[in-house]
Amino acid sequence: MDSECIGRNFLRCWHGRKNSPLDVAVVNDCGGVKNASHLLKYDSTLGNFKAMVRIVDDETVRVDGKPIKVISNRDPLMLT
Repeated sequence: MDSECIGRNFLRCWHGRKNSPLDVAVVNDCGGVKNASHLLKYDSTLGNFKAMVRIVDDETVRVDGKPIKVISNRDPLMLT
């Protein structure tokens, strides 16, 4: 399981929780926004994500109305 897969699984889990103290503002996916939105929506292990996932622009997806920025950086030092 790669780190991007772990991030998508976390986002799915977070989305299903009510009153979470956490907020997802950015995801790191080396494949870009199209890849991130597709793999979030259609997972071969977990099935289709029940949330509405839409591409907003070249760097943003919207999950049930919540905008989430997508970055693509393999260097963890550049993620701050």
